[in-house]
Amino acid sequence: PKFIEVKYLLAEAYIKDRRFLAASKILEDIVVIVPDDFWSYFLLGIMREKEGRTIDAIEYYQKSLRLSPEEELVRIVLENLVLEQTDLQNLIRDELAVYHLERGFQLQERNMLTNSHSSFRRAVLLNPRNVDSRIALAGYFLKSGFPLRYLDQMLVIKDLGIVHSDVEQAIESLRAKNQSSIATSLGINQFNIIFLVQTYRRFVQHI
Repeated sequence: PKFIEVKYLLAEAYIKDRRFLAASKILEDIVVIVPDDFWSYFLLGIMREKEGRTIDAIEYYQKSLRLSPEEELVRIVLENLVLEQTDLQNLIRDELAVYHLERGFQLQERNMLTNSHSSFRRAVLLNPRNVDSRIALAGYFLKSGFPLRYLDQMLVIKDLGIVHSDVEQAIESLRAKNQSSIATSLGINQFNIIFLVQTYRRFVQHI
């Protein structure tokens, strides 16, 4: 309805002027009329974030995203706030990471490898300790012809102290079966492969 659009504009103006009480009243009135209005919850989230009320902001963004799961703007704003203001143990990180992990697999099935890479990387960024996300990202590197980056992700999992049989098998398999071919293609001694990976890992930490 047109009158709701007008209320949106007024609420946004109040938020911009930091008149949060007035903005909150308008948005809460809209929610009473249209309970599934994702945009009102999103604006309430923005307002709470500006007030420094991170927990409330996250809750409003989550409500908005549940009402409109395909709304990328809401997802990006929520994820950025979570990345900036929550610790690595926060359960919401895992919830958000799973979305990108599943999306990555869907894109992979459609042979959209570059896009799947972005999704897997986002999943790892949101939850660095999630083994499934790291294995998926490692798998992308292996399929794309980057065995050193594949090995790097597997070694990260090991460095995190996470015991995972698939990871151990993958590391040993690559060392035993592929080091010789990697060394040949790179023109280096196969016993320097691990040193090369370690050098690469130190390098990427600074870029």
